[in-house]
Amino acid sequence: MRTFNSIVKDCGSILASLVTILVLCPATSIATTRDEQLFRTFTACDRSFFEALAAEGSHWSAVMDLTTGGGIAYPKVEDRREERTRWQPLRRPLNVNGVTLIAYYDAKDLSPTATGTLGKRLFWGFLAEGEPAEVVEKLRPHISDGERVAPAKDVDWPAWIRGEWKYANEPLGHWKREEVSLGKDTAPGQVERVLIIEGTESGPGRKPVTGTVVECSLQGDMLPTLLHLNRPDLDDASIENW
Repeated sequence: MRTFNSIVKDCGSILASLVTILVLCPATSIATTRDEQLFRTFTACDRSFFEALAAEGSHWSAVMDLTTGGGIAYPKVEDRREERTRWQPLRRPLNVNGVTLIAYYDAKDLSPTATGTLGKRLFWGFLAEGEPAEVVEKLRPHISDGERVAPAKDVDWPAWIRGEWKYANEPLGHWKREEVSLGKDTAPGQVERVLIIEGTESGPGRKPVTGTVVECSLQGDMLPTLLHLNRPDLDDASIENW
């Protein structure tokens, strides 16, 4: 039978071993960085990204030029509708698991719908250095619902997506986590919200770049209430004058 003293001694040895492990493996090796936390928030493709920027505005304003107000902050671009002015180069790159993000991207345009009318589209995200296949696997652990990110079907370029959709008249948060098609018109009366990772030759400045864009998109029959909820940086004038 083991004595009380021997049990205490063994427990002391175990405790000492645990302390040694914690010293050799500091918290920074298992905790996510601020950059990675912000990136994960962004990949939810909703208003939480803009709220997170405002919550730590003094920190993130050193990384990007922010416009603040009403409990949100957002990186402002010159003109969402022009290819070369949709970008804001970051003051310092974000590092997410070894992937370097060098610019913010914010775009809107009109696209044909299945009924022949023009539908609204929004894209916002980051320009990353590297090829899409390499970038997506490094970023996956830091993507919200990252296990659902999968190669896009029916496209002839390398792209990965995580899709959701809803009927326009359903409650604002009633998203269906189901596969959507990249590069196809949204069905009438529906809205799609998609995280996209694909190669790009567009970026800030006049010269073509080779990199990967990591972007959220909203498109389809988008009512102002849905836009205000998911993109609180868009004011009424921006929505009206698409």
